[in-house]
Formats: sequence, C-alpha cells, structure tokens
Amino acid sequence: MAMSPENGARLCALVTGASRRKGIGAAIALALARDGWDVAATFWRPYDERMPWGSDPADVPWLRDQLEAHGAKTIAIEADLSLVETPAYIFDEAERGIGSITALVLAHAESVDSDIMGRRTRVSTGTSRRMHGPVGCSCGSSAGGSRPRVVAVGSLP
Repeated sequence: MAMSPENGARLCALVTGASRRKGIGAAIALALARDGWDVAATFWRPYDERMPWGSDPADVPWLRDQLEAHGAKTIAIEADLSLVETPAYIFDEAERGIGSITALVLAHAESVDSDIMGRRTRVSTGTSRRMHGPVGCSCGSSAGGSRPRVVAVGSLP
C-alpha cells in the first residue's frame, strides 16, 4: 500500500482525463490503485462525445468499480478544464472525496490536427495568457502552503 512517510496515511492521486476504459488516464488510475493509492479521476463526457471514439456512459462507473476492487477510495469528477475556476473545484471535490492530494497526473488532452510549434495556447492560472511555440504543464505547492496548485495548458483553435 502506498503510504505517506510523514503520517502513514494512504497516498492520494488526482488523475485528469480518465473518461474511457481504453484511455491512458484510466490505465494510469488503475496502476496507481494496484500500487495502493486512492484515486480521484476527472472526466468530461462532452469532449469524448465530439471525438471519433465517442463516449460510453458505462466507462466512468466501470473505472470506479475497478479502482474500488483494488482497494482504492475513489471519486469521479466531471469537469470542464477549459474553465478557469475548474482546477480549484476539482481539488476541493477530490479532497472531500478521498483526502489530501499528494500526486497529480495530467492525462487530459485536446486532440487537434496541428503541430505544437504553430499553436496558440491558453494557460489557466486564474488569468489567461497567449503563448506561441512548445508548451508544458507544471504543478507544485504555493509558497508556504501545502495545497497544490495547477497550471493546465490546452490548445486554442
């Protein structure tokens, strides 16, 4: 079981983009649960519905059942990551559902037909900025605090 060395509590991970049983996010969430982690997972069904693979409403409950079968405490959070207020909402829901988040896995993505060098991007940090060229993601704790903060990067058309 994955335990915190400080207090012996189970470790808790937040995995974004875990909406499809055949997706990378679900595979990561299952691997964490097998290793003893509790897992909060986000999904956004409207995104999958507009993609060629579509959305299967049974996938999110299936993932929950699989995570619980591995002994994980879990919560599924439907969340639109294009909204600036969403990261705070996700962390609040995740921490209410499984406890303090100790790891973040950003597995969500917007599938677009383009190259990374030619895309404009929006960085969601409470304000929006436009950047050009290669982009990345980061997360960490605020200075002097233990609450994680998230910078999520996604493509703009």
